[in-house]
Parts: sequence; structure tokens; C-alpha cells
Amino acid sequence: MISTRYSLARLAAISLAGVSMTVFPASAGSINVTFTLSGEAFDGPPAYEIRYGDQEIAKGTVENAIDTSTDGPLSKLTDWQDHQKSVTVTVDSADLEKNQPFSVHFTNDKWGGAGSGLDRNLYVISAQVGDVKVASGDMKVLDKAQPKDNATGPRGARLGNNSSIAVIAPPATGWLPAAMQATSSAGAPQSAAAAPAAPQAGTSPSALAAEPAQEASPAAGSQTDATTPAAPEKVPNAPKSKASTNTATPSPKAKCAPKTLGVSGFPLNRSDLPADALPQLKALAEAAAKEGCKLEVTGFSSVAGPRKMNEALANVRADAVADFLKAQGVSADSITVVSGGETRRFGRKGVLNRRVTVEVVDGN
Repeated sequence: MISTRYSLARLAAISLAGVSMTVFPASAGSINVTFTLSGEAFDGPPAYEIRYGDQEIAKGTVENAIDTSTDGPLSKLTDWQDHQKSVTVTVDSADLEKNQPFSVHFTNDKWGGAGSGLDRNLYVISAQVGDVKVASGDMKVLDKAQPKDNATGPRGARLGNNSSIAVIAPPATGWLPAAMQATSSAGAPQSAAAAPAAPQAGTSPSALAAEPAQEASPAAGSQTDATTPAAPEKVPNAPKSKASTNTATPSPKAKCAPKTLGVSGFPLNRSDLPADALPQLKALAEAAAKEGCKLEVTGFSSVAGPRKMNEALANVRADAVADFLKAQGVSADSITVVSGGETRRFGRKGVLNRRVTVEVVDGN
């Protein structure tokens, strides 16, 4: 069993027995979160990455995954115990009260070809957040195009390729018992959000939620606009950004004229930045960095599909834009990222609501 501590405020990275993980100092009011994983190996074991909201909290490999080249697939076994692994992460109750979804990502898919029987897959058997138990049948397995099979029982939630994600959404009552929520709100200090890691070139954050596959994908390109949209709808328990509370003061000579840039045309179920939005985003970032402006980045999704999944996807899209702005020189503490959740306000077609707005929120 791997045990790590997770707090949005402070972190240190270590590596133990080939498994990278994120370790945080102890604090009061922490909750154990345990994931039971299994897997099929081919030319190496399957690798996983676990996130709370958009923050990575653990990653590693299922070293005891069954070797499909010598022992065949897991489906031939009635007992998977020898090929299971438990990963335990300790999460601060103040962070759990935000009721963001957990997600498990499969990151190193490999296949030997049709008829070979050689395959590398990851299975999420179960998750337990404090006293809340989540069986695989209550998870949502998502793909970049459409929901995949959501197997129950010993097979777990099957992740068969690098775009597969198992999403564990909080129950309607939240991750914490009501009594603990009240205690956490009253007595726990506000955690400062950790700054996100810079995206690697050519990559974008993975989507955490799904809009239905039958929704038409947008044509190549995107729309940008300079009109200010109405205030986002208030969505209960909408995931909040990892961005920290803004404390930086703009330069007294800053000339931050109010402006809103709208970026639409995001691909279905994805957070890849539309190519023709990049010049406008780069120009806005350069001006904001030069003048010391603060920006508010708000992500949206269409209303099609499960609400909690769409809220998470809206947040991931906003993060993708924020990461691009930071890569262009905008200070992390000058950006606030929020999720506007699912909406119809930009038009009747879903493609018009797969959008991110960037607003200059303060001026001279």
C-alpha cells in the first residue's frame, strides 16, 4: 500500500521504489482516500495518475499486473487478488469540502495487435473517501469521444487506452459528513491553492467529463469575441480552480482596460485549445503581463451529459487557457480560474457553449 498526504497548500516530491508520488506535511482534519487498482501488463505494467479536481495527487504503476504474454488476460481469472494494488492518499478535509471529483488516468497504453492477446490495461476496482465507498459501477468511465463500458464486479472500471478516464464524482451529500463539513468550515484555515505545473509542449490537459458522442463536433477553428457575456450561472458544488487568491497589486501605471475575450470551438469532450484562438490569447497575455493586469478565466461546457462531469470539463478547459497565459508570461497569482459549469447562454448549439472567457477584471 502506498500512502501519501495531500494538501493544496504545501508539497514536496519524492520517489520510492520507482513510484513517483506527492507528499504533503501533516495537518489536522485529514481523510484517507484509497483506490484499489488492477491491471494487465504487456512489455511492462500499466501506469496510472490520480487527480483530485485538476491537481495530481499520486502516480505510479501496478507492478503486480498480470502478464498477458505468459498468463493471459485477467478475464480468465476468478480471483484478481494477486494482481490488485491499493493506493492511499491523505487529503485535508478542507480540500474535500470543495467536493471536486477524483479521477484515475491510464497513461501508457500498449497493444500487441488483433488476435495476439497481448494488451496493457488498467482497472479501477473501487475507491473509498473516508466513510464513502464507491464501487466501480458508480464510477463514470470516459473516453475522448464517448462513454465507454462501465463494468461492475471484479472486473472494475476498465481503462483501455490513454484517453480513458475513470471519474469518481462526490455523492449528493458531499464527500464529508455534515458534522465534519461544519467543523471544517469553521475551524480549518483556508488552504492556498498550489500553482499548476506548466503544460508540456504539444499537450493539453485531459478532459474529465463527457458530452454525448452524438453531439456534432465543431468545424476546424474557433470563434473569439470581445463582448462581455452575462455572469455565469451559479452551479451547486461547481469545481473551483487550483489558482491562488489574488494578492498581487498591479502597477500604479497599469492601463488595464476592461475587456473580455471569448474562446469557442473546443473539441467534443476535450480541452485542446482551438488553434486560431492562440494569437488573440497570446496578444492578451503579453499586454496583461506588461501592464500588471489581473485576469479571470471562466470555463463552460454544453448542458448535454451528466452535470458533474460537465462542470469538471468546464474547469479543465479554463485551466488549459490559464496554463497557456502563464506560459506567455502572465504571473500565476494574477490569474483566477473558475468553472462556469454547463450553460446554454451562448447559443442553442452545444458547440457554442464549449467555451472559455478571459476577462480583464481590474484597471488603473
